[in-house]
Amino acid sequence: MARLFRSSAIVLLTLVGLAGSAIAQPEDAAHRLGDNLYTGGMDVGVSGQGLKSVFAAGESVSLKAAIAGTAHMVGRDVRFEAPIGGSLYGAGFSVAIDAPVTGSAIAAGYDVEITAKGSLGGDALLAGRYVRLDGPVAGHALLTGDVVEIGAPIGGSAEIRAREIRFKPGARIDGTLSYWSDKTLAIPAEIVSADRVTAHLLDLPVDHFARDLVGGLVVMLLVLLVAGALFILALMPLLSGARTALVKRPWWTFLAGIVALSVLFGSIFVLAISLIGIPLIPVVLLLTPFLLAAGYLTSAYALGGALVDRFRVRSSENRWAALAALVVGLIALGLLHSIPIFGWVVGVAATLLGLGALARRLFAGPASAMAA
Repeated sequence: MARLFRSSAIVLLTLVGLAGSAIAQPEDAAHRLGDNLYTGGMDVGVSGQGLKSVFAAGESVSLKAAIAGTAHMVGRDVRFEAPIGGSLYGAGFSVAIDAPVTGSAIAAGYDVEITAKGSLGGDALLAGRYVRLDGPVAGHALLTGDVVEIGAPIGGSAEIRAREIRFKPGARIDGTLSYWSDKTLAIPAEIVSADRVTAHLLDLPVDHFARDLVGGLVVMLLVLLVAGALFILALMPLLSGARTALVKRPWWTFLAGIVALSVLFGSIFVLAISLIGIPLIPVVLLLTPFLLAAGYLTSAYALGGALVDRFRVRSSENRWAALAALVVGLIALGLLHSIPIFGWVVGVAATLLGLGALARRLFAGPASAMAA
């Protein structure tokens, strides 16, 4: 079983070789391929002429030059400050859309907003603790948060899931409104008429919620623990270097994970158009979940290892210490998963970080990986 797991992991990681070689570069590096820009670092300001698409990750990330296509940006503080001809995808602690966007927007974070300078020509899918919409949305809006505040027109229909929903001057919904909350809203007719409003009142018993939450966490942890034991047995030599890459260059490693995942799914398209590679497509599809699980488990190992090492038990010294680190990391990630709205963000971030760390460690070589 361990040999099968090891072989599967190596096959899948080989598919992201392009990502590993591309990421073995200095921090704050940028690479332009045609009209597409790939960049990462601490403070990233995206600029340049003739850009079509942007892929950026960092501590602070801002789009300062207009692009014709799509923007993909991840960081602590993310700001879209220049016009976008396509759509945007953003995630971070703070995400601000501060310029016109021709297409749609998908964004998640603690504080997510479309400012008065921003606007969307398509749909808005926004999730966060605080979600503010002060710029117009021409299409539909799906808004999820603890507090959702609307102060601009929505051209289509809106679905809102929030504990508190506020409407400010300038708010208007031209389509229908469906909202999920624990109380009924008194909505002025000038915002949306009563016949176009559907209310869904939430009344979730606390004991049922706690029981389902604990049960789900236990089952998830047991499944991941079994997979983790096989994972450590098969890939122990890779974990130390992968953890070092993740800890020392987290944002660059996150970008590596994005590129690695893109290369993995892109390989399906390449195999399809090559004709002779079509028989390999089912193999890639079958093994892809193993790679995603490996990324998640790598992040759990890195997180748990940082905690276990505080007790002077080096998780890199033996498999038992590594397994203990993995268990601690899985518990920590499981608790983070229980946070409403943000649980899925934690899972995606952990998977991408782990994928990037494995790619950098596997393809950068032992020496460069440890120096990364």
